[in-house]
Amino acid sequence: MDYSHLQKEIDHCSKCGGCLVACPIYGELGVETMGSRGRVFLFSQYLEGNLELSKKFAEIMSLCLLCKNCTATCPNGVATDQLVLAARKELVGKYGLPLIKKTVFHHLLKSNGRLNLAARLLTVYQRTGLRWLVRKSRLLKVFPSDLEAKEKLLPDIQGGQPFLSEVAQRISVENPQKRIAYFTGCMTNYFFQNTGRSVLNVLKENQVEVFLPDQLCCGVPAEANGDEETMLHLAEKNVKFFSGLEIDAIITDCPSCGMALKEYGEKLGTEEAQVFSSKVKDITQFLMQDIELKIPTSNIPVTVTYHDPCHAVRGLKIQKEPRELLKKIPGLILKEMNGANQCCGSAGSFNLSYYQLSMQILAKKLTNITETGADVVATACPACEMQIGHGVRQNHLPQKVMHPIELLSEAYLAGD
Repeated sequence: MDYSHLQKEIDHCSKCGGCLVACPIYGELGVETMGSRGRVFLFSQYLEGNLELSKKFAEIMSLCLLCKNCTATCPNGVATDQLVLAARKELVGKYGLPLIKKTVFHHLLKSNGRLNLAARLLTVYQRTGLRWLVRKSRLLKVFPSDLEAKEKLLPDIQGGQPFLSEVAQRISVENPQKRIAYFTGCMTNYFFQNTGRSVLNVLKENQVEVFLPDQLCCGVPAEANGDEETMLHLAEKNVKFFSGLEIDAIITDCPSCGMALKEYGEKLGTEEAQVFSSKVKDITQFLMQDIELKIPTSNIPVTVTYHDPCHAVRGLKIQKEPRELLKKIPGLILKEMNGANQCCGSAGSFNLSYYQLSMQILAKKLTNITETGADVVATACPACEMQIGHGVRQNHLPQKVMHPIELLSEAYLAGD
């Protein structure tokens, strides 16, 4: 594999250690090899042939949130997350994927039918006594002690079926300002259907025509675990699904999805993929930049604090748009928290693999949220919403956790 482009990243590292201060993992563990600088050094040693792939090497590379905070802090902009992704790909090449991840990536993410079936089974589990029986069963003794806590990470599925199953593939409006295609992402499709409904309501209120073509997972879970082959497969499929649509933009309510979709053009290298990627925009960015936003007429008397998702603030460079959008809602007071752009510890499946460490990182975020006295924590990322929501429930905090689009939609509905 040609990693010459990554060698340049390594060469730019001045070994100053500034990235360690910004690394949430180093902040919790205080171990050099578990921090950004340590990972850069280890991967450089691997490329030079001085270090072989091993289970310990795999553990170190898995203990990365891919939050990009090290790169944002580094004076030379060393893309440590890209080195970690390359290392994970090499590890998959040697050891393969664990059985559960292989099943999910190869058999669920590539097939909406199978993924929909899995979602229905989860719905049955959540809505019947089966969940209680599993939690109370003696069988839990053969599983990790934190299994019950991990299971609670997943919010209850809001609808009885996937969001894409309940909406038409085209939602027309009279004299549309714009025409867009909506990439919902897995979290909105299966867990946060109300976010999807809010997106459609907000777009309808603003005279935007919406297409909802067939679509698969964006590929982020597979790529983050070193499975580049599955990610590229999903990228090719999604580009095909969206091709031929006469649209002004492709909208997503998830910055991780948005970042992945914007990289399809470079990764696939086709003109079709490049056109696709050039149209991708976060929903908050689209509303604040591409249309004349309709201002709600009703007051929503609520105090809101905002959490910046890592892939929004450091991936897509979106920070002011969601705040500007919230400020458009009459009666809403936006109160900034300390460390608003610090990682919440979710990082895809990181919180499942390293639950306790993830909760330690989240604890700092919850403290900052509590200090604001806000009624609502808004975040424009379903994965962050899941993580922070879990922390709020576990600690019996009073805050609601919502996507900014849900708040805007509520304001529109209140004025109807």
